[in-house]
Amino acid sequence: MELDDLQLSFESAIFAFDSSTVRLRKLARRARRNERQRAKKKLSKSELTYSAEDVFGAALSAVAAVTGTTVPDFNLDSSPQEVYTNTVKELIKFADQARDEGSALAASRCRKFDSTTSLAALTLIQTLQSELNR
Repeated sequence: MELDDLQLSFESAIFAFDSSTVRLRKLARRARRNERQRAKKKLSKSELTYSAEDVFGAALSAVAAVTGTTVPDFNLDSSPQEVYTNTVKELIKFADQARDEGSALAASRCRKFDSTTSLAALTLIQTLQSELNR
């Protein structure tokens, strides 16, 4: 076999390998896409059913988890006004606690300067600004 024949044979083999690789990748992508579509169909909203009691309980559990309180003893027969009032009260209490903790943390990280130090700092800042503006 001549060199040209070997090169042509090699190029043909590479082309065949590349072609089959491309074909296999397309098949794999198609299979993954089909699998995702089947998974979505399994989880479609029309096929899923949850009881109202479960949804209500999940919402109350979420509020209790965020606020760090116990789950209140409400059910679907409870007064909507009572549920609303209790939920708002717990969320406001949680927000107040978070704000107080944040304020305490900020206060612990900030150091107050006396008037002499503040005046000296302001003078230095003004001097620096005038030097930078030159």
